[in-house]
Amino acid sequence: MPNQKIFRLKFLANLIGNLKKNKIDEGYLRNGIKFDDDDVLEVPGFTAPKELKLTLPAGSKKYDFENAVKVFEAYKDLSWTQATDARFWTYLTHVTCWDFVKKRSQIEKSEEGKRGDFILRHYFVVPVNTSQLLLNDISLLWWTAHLTYDSAKRDPYQLTKEAFSMLDYTRHLLPGIQGRNKKFAHAVLEYVSENKELFSKAKEAKVRFIMRKCNYVAGYRVLPSLTKVEIKKLIAKYKQEINSIVPKAEIMQNA
Repeated sequence: MPNQKIFRLKFLANLIGNLKKNKIDEGYLRNGIKFDDDDVLEVPGFTAPKELKLTLPAGSKKYDFENAVKVFEAYKDLSWTQATDARFWTYLTHVTCWDFVKKRSQIEKSEEGKRGDFILRHYFVVPVNTSQLLLNDISLLWWTAHLTYDSAKRDPYQLTKEAFSMLDYTRHLLPGIQGRNKKFAHAVLEYVSENKELFSKAKEAKVRFIMRKCNYVAGYRVLPSLTKVEIKKLIAKYKQEINSIVPKAEIMQNA
């Protein structure tokens, strides 16, 4: 098995510097950027998978859930250092998974004057923090699977599938201080999954309501100290209020 390749810091810094000035390498709009062997480093002891072939997006279908399973299975044993290494994720977006990322986040469709920012958001991890790791098109897949994988379930990716059902989960729940705690993230995702009728309408607004209430409670209680069952019971206390939230369309009709 080959060692995993990553970009060297100097090469990465040069790419980032140009993009911040909105200087776009023509390779981004064609078949990928060019680099030399000296721009890449092989990491001893960090084994690369034999193959990582992702399902390409088609129309509005991104196949994020299906590809998250593939990426997580390929790199299931990442250490914390590896999982937060911008050089690693940038190599995957630019080389290993280039065809997928190019089609998922089409640069030519972004605003020309802001293409540098668009590329930095989807192809890089700048700066390295949880929010940015959940923006990079490949680390997003791995981290969402990592935070939602539950080996105790018959389908260990049940919560992962729920997490990819709505953008709010990966933009607000998982990057937050509470969401980075697996127990809390699992409790929220399980509660929504177990109460499908309750969340059949205005799901985004209702999940945002839950997050606001939990953040408020976190001001005087240490939520990570609670069990998953206790967190779900806490959410259930607001069931009547959650049920009263209606879709914006209904509000407009009754206005």
